[in-house]
Amino acid sequence: MKKILMACLLASIVLTGCSKSNTDIPTSLEDESEQEQSETQSTTEPVPRNLYYITSNHTQDISGLNAFVDKIKTDGYEFHEITISELPEDAEAVIYNSPEEDMTSEEYAILDNYMNTGGHMLILLPASESETRYKYLGRLLEQFYIRLDYDLITDNANAQDNNYIQIQAINYPDRFVFTDNSMENGIVYLRNSRSFHHMPQGENTYYDSMLQSFETAIGTPWGGIQDDPETYEEENLPVMIYCREEERNNACLIAMGSSDFLLDENYEDTFAKSAQNWAYSAIDWLYNYSRIY
Repeated sequence: MKKILMACLLASIVLTGCSKSNTDIPTSLEDESEQEQSETQSTTEPVPRNLYYITSNHTQDISGLNAFVDKIKTDGYEFHEITISELPEDAEAVIYNSPEEDMTSEEYAILDNYMNTGGHMLILLPASESETRYKYLGRLLEQFYIRLDYDLITDNANAQDNNYIQIQAINYPDRFVFTDNSMENGIVYLRNSRSFHHMPQGENTYYDSMLQSFETAIGTPWGGIQDDPETYEEENLPVMIYCREEERNNACLIAMGSSDFLLDENYEDTFAKSAQNWAYSAIDWLYNYSRIY
């Protein structure tokens, strides 16, 4: 009899233990599932798309760029106004738009270091009557085999209303996607544009003209201080150039010789739309490349 009671007692203890364990298992699995779900949600939250707009050296004030800034924000970017000294080392994409003055040697060092670590920058530099010589900005461009010209491009054979001239679309870098595909192969119109010239490129460098004038264009000396300014005739004058430099951790730079198509006063001009498409597409390309490399 004692043996029977002892067996029943042991069975009761075992069953009680099993019942308790079975009750705990679903709770444990539920907690684990909630934790996994929380981790999944945290990893799928959208990453902020940061775009940095440099305000140093009297760049174009954004008070005249309301439509541009609204479009940038609509495209999902967080728009940050900063000075060169405030530039984050890991900034995804940077815009340097129409500076009226040259940068200092200290500012050049900051931007050069940023580009050395794989920076991504769009420089817009329209023609200007100012006597400013961009010593350090020119040096930065030359690091990417781009020489800026102090000229104003005119083209009587391809002139349009309001001083716009017709420009040819030539090429664009790999992974470049147009924000408006309807204008991908269209003619581009610019005004108040300067030109650039290619310099002999280094190894592991990818660059080309994106937009250039027709051979009928003339690059007339305009602004800057130089003893013997050069007039450019009977050649295709680059007005937008890209460069990707593998030796600089795949740093990417695009230079564009016009910018007034972004101003509020010109934003709705029919002729401005094609240039806007190239500029917005360039910003997306720079940002996306920063996520790849």
